[in-house]
Amino acid sequence: MQQEINESIAVVAIFKNGKLVPHSFSWQGRKYRIDKISLEHQEKRGTATLFCFSVSASGNTYELSFNNQTLVWKLEKIWLEAMIG
Repeated sequence: MQQEINESIAVVAIFKNGKLVPHSFSWQGRKYRIDKISLEHQEKRGTATLFCFSVSASGNTYELSFNNQTLVWKLEKIWLEAMIG
């Protein structure tokens, strides 16, 4: 089941070969280590570019975004494995 979140979060990320790569994030007082980045893309919102990542952590899938103008990371969506199927 997909759930819209749209909350600002803290993310630990690195730049690897010129690319932004999220490593872990904190949400609701809990830290999540990213196991896998499944998809990544960029999209424009006005003059800002969002760097979007679909990641797996703790058995669930999360959509994270980074806004290059505000420098804010957001948790956009979550897909809970326990609610699927």
